[in-house]
Amino acid sequence: MPATTPHAENLRRAASMRLGLEGYIRILARLRNKGMSTDQVAIAFALNHNTATKLLRYMHKLKLVHREAWFQPKPHSRHLPIWRLGSNGDVSMPQYEGKAHRPPNPMLILLATTIECIKEFPLTVIELADELAMHKETAARIITLMRQHKLSHIRSWTRVSNGLPVAQHGYLGTRDAARPPRPQITPEDRRRWRNTLEDKRRHVQLIAATAGATA
Repeated sequence: MPATTPHAENLRRAASMRLGLEGYIRILARLRNKGMSTDQVAIAFALNHNTATKLLRYMHKLKLVHREAWFQPKPHSRHLPIWRLGSNGDVSMPQYEGKAHRPPNPMLILLATTIECIKEFPLTVIELADELAMHKETAARIITLMRQHKLSHIRSWTRVSNGLPVAQHGYLGTRDAARPPRPQITPEDRRRWRNTLEDKRRHVQLIAATAGATA
């Protein structure tokens, strides 16, 4: 069996590490733990240098990452940034840096907007979807991936109309807020729910009977 070439290995890794939403979150999670150069990000996530450069500049423009330091790979060479999660502590560039001409990927913009929202105050998945006018499943996927990579935590809980607790999510953090106990169900609650269910059943039967009579 022929030996795997470095190029073939990079292609294999790239196929298994497609970016998209989860890829963006994985990069941010890695930059939370330590600063990385553009080349280090490119190698870790099987990207070419130009793609990594543009992506990190977009993330910087959206205030997802900052440049915590600059270094010279060789004496008298151009200074290059070390990237880190967050917008605080950005170090000004020592030299001119070219601009990315194309706009960022819409999903990256949505991720940045989500982070900006839950930085300010904790939100439930439904509240986040309403705030950003996106589908509930999209909001749930973003929060789920952020939690998997420790970029989000449950900051607090709120109760919905039926009294059940619903998680409100914040940015970063280390420990979820304790889930409050479920509300006590009283006999009056059970009686009211049974009556509501019975009313709905009669309504459905009435619609079915009406439809049969007009067929």
